[in-house]
Amino acid sequence: MASYQRASSEVADVKGWFAPVADLKVVDDFTVEILTKAPNPIFPDSIANWMIMDADWMADNSASLPDKENGNFATLNANGTGAFMVSDRQPGLSTTLVPFAGWWGDAEHNITEATFTPIQNPATAVAALLSGEVDLINPVPIQDAERLKGNDAVQVIQGIEARVIMFGFSHEADKLKYGGDAGADNPFQDVRVRQAVAQAINVPAILQTIMRGNAEPASQLVSPAMRAFSAANDTRPAFDVDDAKALLADAGYPDGFSFGLMCPNNRYLNDESVCQAAVSMLAQIGLEAQLNAMPVQNYWPELRADNYDMYMLGWSPRSMMANVR
Repeated sequence: MASYQRASSEVADVKGWFAPVADLKVVDDFTVEILTKAPNPIFPDSIANWMIMDADWMADNSASLPDKENGNFATLNANGTGAFMVSDRQPGLSTTLVPFAGWWGDAEHNITEATFTPIQNPATAVAALLSGEVDLINPVPIQDAERLKGNDAVQVIQGIEARVIMFGFSHEADKLKYGGDAGADNPFQDVRVRQAVAQAINVPAILQTIMRGNAEPASQLVSPAMRAFSAANDTRPAFDVDDAKALLADAGYPDGFSFGLMCPNNRYLNDESVCQAAVSMLAQIGLEAQLNAMPVQNYWPELRADNYDMYMLGWSPRSMMANVR
């Protein structure tokens, strides 16, 4: 119950997960019954990453509620019953894990200690891998993947992940907030303008030149391998500059307009490069996107405060295991 109260509280980032809940009952020491306000077959998937924490541990360490602004004991200390436990943590420098002898599952590994070390520079990460300083890096810089594949001492594990990278708009804002037309009525409230943006961005070119073939086009937020994929909506808007211009003109913006585009520059693979490419592509239909790219630690507060006209975001299912057929 304490974990539910913590996660569903007003100050929790994940409170939305529990919006469908009408009541929660503790049946016994190992069973909790969750009642939803209406039939909700995807609810178990939506809370797959709900973290259960010990009530006494939270109370003893003044961590019964999250503190997003300042953090609390739970921010830098681990609590749980996983296969590994933290033996040392130096924020920003390293986190060391060791096997937990009391784990409830079957541990099939030969790891005696695992140390995670943040390496911000991709070239430095690759150099550390090749020198043997580290055993694993993630992600592998796209520009280095082919070179690493040619090294017999390195195994490159490659595939398409569940995350979808997308652009979003300030649908609810009545006025533009940035760019030369700041203060003007918000054009993105018009579906024709949003469709024009979709048709002006050359996704195949981005996949080929920036992502070097290491991504694929997406038509929706889930892939064909996941539940809720819609085959009927599997067609992306075609890249067509002329159609995009016609849509803008039909919406009342034949000369385009200026606005702000906010992007992270260290969150997703080639995030800033993709945004820069989008700026150039949108310019071809008369849209002047003023790019503001920033580190993700600055980006999240701006995004939550709706400080954007258009933005980049990545989304993936909370549990790939829970969503794969």
